[in-house]
Amino acid sequence: MAAALVDQPRNVLSCSEQRIQLERIIRTTELKEGDSWFLIDIRWFQQWKRCVGYYVSWDTASKGLESARSGPVDNSSLYKSPSMEHLKIGMIEELDYSLLPSDAWQLLLSWYGLCEGQLPIERKVILTGQYARHLKVEVYLTNVKLSLSTNQDHVIVKEFSKASKL
Repeated sequence: MAAALVDQPRNVLSCSEQRIQLERIIRTTELKEGDSWFLIDIRWFQQWKRCVGYYVSWDTASKGLESARSGPVDNSSLYKSPSMEHLKIGMIEELDYSLLPSDAWQLLLSWYGLCEGQLPIERKVILTGQYARHLKVEVYLTNVKLSLSTNQDHVIVKEFSKASKL
C-alpha cells in the first residue's frame, strides 16, 4: 500500500459517525491466528479519540470540532530513526502505540491517509506460550542474519514473523 500525504481528509464522515464505525469494529473484533493488526502512534490515536469523543467522557472540549481533526496518520515516533526501517525497542502498548484490527485501520487510512514516506506497520496474530497457549499480536519480528558461506563479510538482516514459513 503506497504512503500518501493528505492535505484534506478524504471521504471523512462526521466525528460521531467515525466514532460509531470504529468503536463497533474494535469492540467486536477478536484476535484470530494469522489475522493482520496494525500499529498506530498512541498520540495520533488519542487526538483522534478526543476529536470524536471515543471513550473520553471527561475531555469534551474538542469533541466534534472539525478544527480538532487529526491530520494524516503519523507513525514516525514508533521508529528508531528517520529511515523508518526498524521499530523502537521496548515500546509499550497503550503508552507508545495502539493495535487496530485491519478493518479499523483501513477506515482510518481511507479517512486520513498516511504521512508521506511511511508504510503501514502490519503485524500478525500468533499463537504463543508453551503450556498456556494464547493469542497475541507479534509486534517485534525476529531478525535473521543471512550470508553466503563464500562471502561472510556481506551480511543481510531480514525480519520474519514467528508465523512465517521459511
